[in-house]
Amino acid sequence: MVEQAGYFIYNNEYEKADSAISNVAKVLPEHPIIYMMRALNIAWKEMPIRTTSNVFPAHYEALQKVIVAAEKLQEDSENHQEGVFFEMSARGLLTEYYAREGNYLKALGEARRMYGLARTGFDFVDDNSEFLFSTGLYNYFREKYPERHPIYKPFMWIFKSGDIDKGLVQLDQATKMGKLIKIEAHLYLAYIYLRYENKPYKARQYLENLVSEYPNNSYFKSKLIECMVSQGDYEKVLPLVEDLQAKKDKYYVLCGEVYLGVYQEKYKKNNMLAAEHYKKALEIGQQYDNKGLYYKSICLLGMGKITEGRGNKSEAEGYYKEAMAIDDNDQVTKEAKQRLKEL
Repeated sequence: MVEQAGYFIYNNEYEKADSAISNVAKVLPEHPIIYMMRALNIAWKEMPIRTTSNVFPAHYEALQKVIVAAEKLQEDSENHQEGVFFEMSARGLLTEYYAREGNYLKALGEARRMYGLARTGFDFVDDNSEFLFSTGLYNYFREKYPERHPIYKPFMWIFKSGDIDKGLVQLDQATKMGKLIKIEAHLYLAYIYLRYENKPYKARQYLENLVSEYPNNSYFKSKLIECMVSQGDYEKVLPLVEDLQAKKDKYYVLCGEVYLGVYQEKYKKNNMLAAEHYKKALEIGQQYDNKGLYYKSICLLGMGKITEGRGNKSEAEGYYKEAMAIDDNDQVTKEAKQRLKEL
């Protein structure tokens, strides 16, 4: 029943998911998994969710209920595996949200609470494959995150050292052995190989699995498109891009316009059409503050290259600097910096 509810959540069939979750609640009333599935169903209606999203208060309330229910399990039985797992998962999500949006004090506060749970979870990995996910994430990001975000380095001494290679192996094992965390393990591994390791060919296998299994999930498709573009596979990317353009959700229309711009600029060599798509994407993006920054940075970089090619170096410089200011991907910043040097 849980797996069925999970399928509906990840396939963006929200009403069916609500019904399936209610069926689980009849069997497992007040169990943290009920509140976690409700939290995920809320979040996936507006992925990628931000603390500024209209649905975030309801998502946050559900996560708090996860924590309360998980703490109750741990009160009844010390180091209760499900209690540890769900409290750690809820606090991990909150840590991620706060860190991503620059709320360092709240991020560190949740991370400290999560750390004790994570250390307990290390001992459960051999008996419970669900803990491969949290342990793998810890091993990888404990070392990689402060490397990418130096502001956190002074605080890292309180956390046990991780192991990047071991973390990647554990996350891959989670995609094969996990049940509750199988999909999230796929998604995080794809993200790691795209944004941290710069190995889109490795990300692609995980993303193709997700898109194949959950064909209605636009977020999965947007990540697969990003992966294909990183590989220069423009011919196969067009049908996926056009599918996003047809969505009612303006965020995915934005995504589609961005990659149509990339398609025209890099594959068709048509800068005029590329600029039209980039400008349309930036116009749509004005309604999002902390969402879609990566896509906006791609547009700004593209517009910089197009205006530079037209001989307008001053305007190009403005685009490059703006792209760097909002970019959350090293590759965009690296190219923008290089082009600024060469202007």
